[in-house]
Amino acid sequence: AIQTVLGPIPARELGPFLVHEHLLTDLTPKGAFPPGTPRVEITLENVWDIRYQWCGHYGNQILDDSELMTVELKSLKKDGGNCLVEQTSRGLKPDPVGLAKISRKSNVSVVVGTGFYTVEFAGESLAALSQEQIGRRLYADLHQGIGNTDIRAGFIGEMGLSTPPHPDEIKALKAAARTQNQTGAGICIHPPRDPEAPLRMVALIKDNGGQVEKTAIAHLERTLPAVADYLALAQTGCFLELDFFGLESGFYPFAPVDLPNDAGRLAIIRALIDRGHLGQILISQDICHLARLRRYGGEGYGHIFRNVVPMMRARGFRQE
Repeated sequence: AIQTVLGPIPARELGPFLVHEHLLTDLTPKGAFPPGTPRVEITLENVWDIRYQWCGHYGNQILDDSELMTVELKSLKKDGGNCLVEQTSRGLKPDPVGLAKISRKSNVSVVVGTGFYTVEFAGESLAALSQEQIGRRLYADLHQGIGNTDIRAGFIGEMGLSTPPHPDEIKALKAAARTQNQTGAGICIHPPRDPEAPLRMVALIKDNGGQVEKTAIAHLERTLPAVADYLALAQTGCFLELDFFGLESGFYPFAPVDLPNDAGRLAIIRALIDRGHLGQILISQDICHLARLRRYGGEGYGHIFRNVVPMMRARGFRQE
């Protein structure tokens, strides 16, 4: 069964899904804007600039309108998506009750994670907890309900790590690995932004009793510079996430890397498939900005189904 915010559903009913998205979250960088800064109004004149410099406009990284997100998920349903995996962990203002309302109104299944984001966002709560306390909290979220709700998490993630990782983040990831050992839950890791980090994170999961084959490494487009790096990571048996679909600009605001566009992502996927790694590939869009929603001229959550799947067929990808 798949644990959704509305309860478990048979795995056969999951259908096409997006594995790494956000519906209700706040990813505003700490201290980036003076107190009292008004939220940006997105218009035709500024939407391109906001999409390009997505952290430079206050309000763009705040998703808190459940009615708007219901409309956006209805659009996803129309485009062919049946489920969305919501990766808003502690520090990013998770709202499982709000997600349940959105799921019920949109008729799209939502799976919510449990975990801790980077110390920039979750630092105080991480510092206050021991590794054992973090593990107990993750376990309770999976088996009883998140916080004071009865809404159970369906996986552990996204577990955030800075560049370089902070000791408290490593503490939390070790707790996640040990909780995975107890529960069998999947883990999604937001890795540091250096090419060797994914292999280190996989080794940490293994060394702490976790299951590498049930662990996904996210945001690989901004982390791994060459196809050979993807193939080396695939050899570990973990899941590989290419989850920036829809970001067609090569510019990345956090590091001097060249992001691939959607065609470039498909070329990487083709190389992985040709080497026998079809079953380890996960794709998504990681939408966490207003300017990427259809309401504001963005691609919306249905982009992969609406635009990328036809592109794949045109490039010779078979249905399987």
